[in-house]
Amino acid sequence: MTTAKPRFSSGDPRRRYAPEKRMAVRVGIGVAFLLWIVSLTYPNIATCPGAGYFDPHPPRLNPLGDDTVSVMGWMGIFVGQLAWYANILSAVLTWGLWKGLRPTRLILIAQPILTLWAFAPIDLWHGESRAEPVCLAGFGPGFYLWMASQIAIALVALYARRGVVATG
Repeated sequence: MTTAKPRFSSGDPRRRYAPEKRMAVRVGIGVAFLLWIVSLTYPNIATCPGAGYFDPHPPRLNPLGDDTVSVMGWMGIFVGQLAWYANILSAVLTWGLWKGLRPTRLILIAQPILTLWAFAPIDLWHGESRAEPVCLAGFGPGFYLWMASQIAIALVALYARRGVVATG
């Protein structure tokens, strides 16, 4: 009885990107990580200060606290907002790129889709019992820095994927 071998092992050259791209990929990872860290220090959404959609007051940057979206983002699955999960895919993508692995097509497709999902209309968790509508007036600088970090890591992954080592 023989056991089935995995199609590709992590040491297989077909799973690695070109070694001459390693420095450029690592610099790109560093830039994306720096953008992501800086995005955590800025407000990410602008909401109306009142409780409903028809509040006459002007918008202000995130009265819910700057960490609300970062900490409670995983609960977005309950209200149809999946953009927070792009962070997890980006972490997996970054780890693989750092180890020299070529990114898979699934991650290259899913990560940008989840990132762009951030533009979808949402109901924020603003109550103890359910998601209530909150006037979402716009995005703050933290959102755009986060978006730039996600785009940067996707571009680095595309760059790394283009350089496939040929096997003979």
